[in-house]
Amino acid sequence: MHSTIEDTAKRIEAYEATDRTIDEEDSRKSLIEDLDAITSLYVRIRDSDINGIVSCCTCGTKAHYKEVDAGHFIPRIHLTTRWDANNIFGQCKKCNQLNYGEQEKFEIFLENRKKGMVEYLRSISKQIWKPTISELKELLSEMKYKLSIAKTKLKT
Repeated sequence: MHSTIEDTAKRIEAYEATDRTIDEEDSRKSLIEDLDAITSLYVRIRDSDINGIVSCCTCGTKAHYKEVDAGHFIPRIHLTTRWDANNIFGQCKKCNQLNYGEQEKFEIFLENRKKGMVEYLRSISKQIWKPTISELKELLSEMKYKLSIAKTKLKT
């Protein structure tokens, strides 16, 4: 099941509208949803130019980061790669949602970026990992920091 752009936007809006800290007691589900939303925004901004334009990793279509998905090569069900930035890239909605991620093209994209990445991601995706609340909070804190740095490159 894909998280929609609207769902992600609502979660991000909620984050920016509150002074919420990650030290509050959060449920695992809530932390995972928050981590998904922040990671998605981070990846889409990371992959954009200073004007916020992202080139789809599989077809090259250009769109604003608010209009693209954060496509996963290894599906999100695999927690060991779910928030791994090497596994996630800006991808147009057509490729990610309608064409099921364009896996063959995504594989070529990854291998062109870094030889051996596909094999590495497939290998670690087979590991079983159930992150603790503490680990999720740590990942969320790290991703929020990365997002704050990525945002600095955008023209305001």
